[in-house]
Amino acid sequence: RALRESPCVSLMSISGDRPWTDWVSYDDAESGRLAATHLLEKGHRHCAFIGLGQGVRGQVFKETIRAASGTVEAHDVESLITRREDVHA
Repeated sequence: RALRESPCVSLMSISGDRPWTDWVSYDDAESGRLAATHLLEKGHRHCAFIGLGQGVRGQVFKETIRAASGTVEAHDVESLITRREDVHA
């Protein structure tokens, strides 16, 4: 509520439904690609994805690792993710 009185920008939040602030998010495909590329550049060839691997970010992550002849263990466990307005972990 206090932020409504000040100019602000909401970064990477769950929802852009905040008419009182500007909102900036991220590109899911690019996030997956960047994460996979970083691990590959560090020499990792057997990686794991924990979370919602069926989403764009997870799919691109897995595709990028596999395209580099790596392997990916996908642990799509919904119970590992908490989504609320005040928490995203």
